[in-house]
Amino acid sequence: MTRAFYLTTGCIFNAPPSVVWAEAINIRAYPEWWPSIKRMVIHGDDPQLQKNSAVTCYIKGFLPYTLVFNVRITDCVPFARLEMSVSGGLVGTGRFILEGAGETTSVLFLWNVDLGSTWLNSLAKFPPVHKLFTANHRYATQKAIKRMKLRIEHARR
Repeated sequence: MTRAFYLTTGCIFNAPPSVVWAEAINIRAYPEWWPSIKRMVIHGDDPQLQKNSAVTCYIKGFLPYTLVFNVRITDCVPFARLEMSVSGGLVGTGRFILEGAGETTSVLFLWNVDLGSTWLNSLAKFPPVHKLFTANHRYATQKAIKRMKLRIEHARR
């Protein structure tokens, strides 16, 4: 099923996959490097993402609303891939893919989602609004990538 938003974000880290993976699965650290996260609720005792982990995210980009959605990890291949389903304010799937070559790791994050709100989904059908929502996503993810890179690359010095 094609969703309203197919969002792709990629980046390269100057760190091996083991270092990037450790940061990516440490859900408690997300608010430290992802400024758009306003709150996270970890369901369960383990702060490391793994198959069947569940988290509720409260994220705010530049638009005047906070998107609240639930994430459940549906597949986990250490140092390579996380797959997730999302519900609530976002509905669909996400994939986090790592590929490493020595001291460099490329990361690709794919979202295939609809907005969980009927009225927001209706608005998103208008191209200018769709572009605005996509820009809000880019704003939130680019800030996160920049700060995650600083965190990972600074820790390696």
